[in-house]
Amino acid sequence: MKDLPLIVADGCTLSPEGLADQAGRAARLLPSVAKLERSEDELRVSFADGVDRALVDEVVATEQRCCSFLEIEYGGGARLLRIAAHDAQGREIVGQMAAFFGEAR
Repeated sequence: MKDLPLIVADGCTLSPEGLADQAGRAARLLPSVAKLERSEDELRVSFADGVDRALVDEVVATEQRCCSFLEIEYGGGARLLRIAAHDAQGREIVGQMAAFFGEAR
C-alpha cells in the first residue's frame, strides 16, 4: 500500500506528527473505498457499506480544520467524500489524495 505523502502544504496547520496521524487514519479507510471519481479540481471517494463512520468523520473534521484552502464534505447517507480545490496548491493536494485513495481499488 502506498503512503500518503507526509509533506505539510503551505497553509496546512497540521504539525508533522499530526499529519502522520491523519495519514494513518486515512490509510485505515482504504479497504472501504468502493469507487473513485476525479476531475482536475475535485475528488469524490465513495465508501462501501460498513465504512467506519466515526473514522470518516474524524478524517473530514481534521482536514476541514487544517486545510482551509480545500472544500471537504462527507455525505453519510451516500457514503461520499468530496474534496475540491480552487487553486493550484489545492489541485496538487487533490491529486495526491486521488493517488492515495486510488491504491485501494
